[in-house]
Amino acid sequence: MEVAQPAGEICENLEPRAHVKAYMKQANLFSKNMVVHCKLFPTTLSVVTLEWYYSLPRNSIESFNALCGRFLAKFADYKPIIVTSTSLHNVIQVEGEDLRQYMTKFVRATLNIPDLHPAVSMHILLVGLCP
Repeated sequence: MEVAQPAGEICENLEPRAHVKAYMKQANLFSKNMVVHCKLFPTTLSVVTLEWYYSLPRNSIESFNALCGRFLAKFADYKPIIVTSTSLHNVIQVEGEDLRQYMTKFVRATLNIPDLHPAVSMHILLVGLCP
């Protein structure tokens, strides 16, 4: 029987408990089998957590609950970085950078900022321009 897999890195910006909770909601749509949950879990991990997962000794996980326990213990102190409009002040046009490059860099930086007011964004964009 072939089982569809959850999308990779579904919760890379969540703290570990929220990641496991979101994973369980999605994984339960595919299967209630805990062996399947163990096999699908790495498909939701980002680079650092995936490296940790692959560093676990072979056959060292006896259940999905054990895997979750080890995951939560290892990453218990992880807190996602909250990006605010203040961080945009670090995005400035450097000498030799054309306007298109600066605009691309600035727009990419704004994508991770929730509820960014357009007037604030415009002000910081103009402040960051080279004279």
